[in-house]
Amino acid sequence: MDTWLFELLNRRLAGPLWDGAALALTTVGLFLLPALALPLWRRRRPLALALLFSQGLGLFLGLVLQELIARPRPPGARLLLGQPSTGSFPSGHAVLAVAAATVLWASDLPRRWRLTVAFLAAGVAASRVAVGHHWPSDVLAGALLGLGVGLGAHGLLARGERGLRRYRWLLWPQAALVAVVSLAAWLGLLTAGVPLPLSDKACHFLLFGGIAFWLALGWEDPGRAPARGPQGLPLAVLVPFGLALAEEALQGISPVRTFDLVDLGCDLAGMVLGWGVARGLWRVARPTRVALRDRSVHPEATPCSPSSSPPPSPTPPPTRVASSPPSPSWTRPSTSPTR
Repeated sequence: MDTWLFELLNRRLAGPLWDGAALALTTVGLFLLPALALPLWRRRRPLALALLFSQGLGLFLGLVLQELIARPRPPGARLLLGQPSTGSFPSGHAVLAVAAATVLWASDLPRRWRLTVAFLAAGVAASRVAVGHHWPSDVLAGALLGLGVGLGAHGLLARGERGLRRYRWLLWPQAALVAVVSLAAWLGLLTAGVPLPLSDKACHFLLFGGIAFWLALGWEDPGRAPARGPQGLPLAVLVPFGLALAEEALQGISPVRTFDLVDLGCDLAGMVLGWGVARGLWRVARPTRVALRDRSVHPEATPCSPSSSPPPSPTPPPTRVASSPPSPSWTRPSTSPTR
């Protein structure tokens, strides 16, 4: 499928119109989406910040993955532009275009503008295959990563949330990173591996531990009911563990991958640690949040006072009431005759 789509977009559709559109999209189109931050800066500054943040985070993650995976560019491609020297997986253009389109799509901009940026992002992603720089699977991985980065940037900066809980939106870049690395493994791009001892086990530990950490930031808020599963186990651990178990089970029936209990154990260890770290952060953040809330209710309270409530007013001494002498009793004279 990867080869067939590459041949279709790079060779069979070749022509002046297709090639011209591909060149325009891969050069000019890439900069149109982040350039929308300029008109948004004055009236929609949080949205503009989210757009710029998505571009910075997407560029960083894309370059790191390209260096670590180091997939060669398509050999024998019909080149419309010179191929870059970096790796092919994932497509950096797809990461940036889809991230920007996701931030704008999740906003309350008019529907016609959101549809326009979505089609523009799709065109930029497809143009990378047309110019001969990427395999279609590179573009798919870039789109997945861009989707996660865009959702995380929008939730973190454009929704107006405050406090520790807003960082739960970084779950989406983490989940997209897990999906991209898993796709690379299924494509056989991780056979060489990162040249570090136990790098595969460390990746399992960190990737799935991050999933549990960001989930716990959203589900373990002390101000809300904690998310618990059977036997009171935290869902922030059970949900990613179920996904990791399903992924390992699929590896057992795959001809290119193998089932490994050690990998599953590293996943579980990372999830428990990530959940515990998030719980610890909530314990630290909760007294601060309560103090700030009480200070807003009683502004006169000082930070050194043992209680944020105002001091009780002194009780006035009891007043003595002079007792009055009892009034003389009066009996009505009898009117009956004496016998």
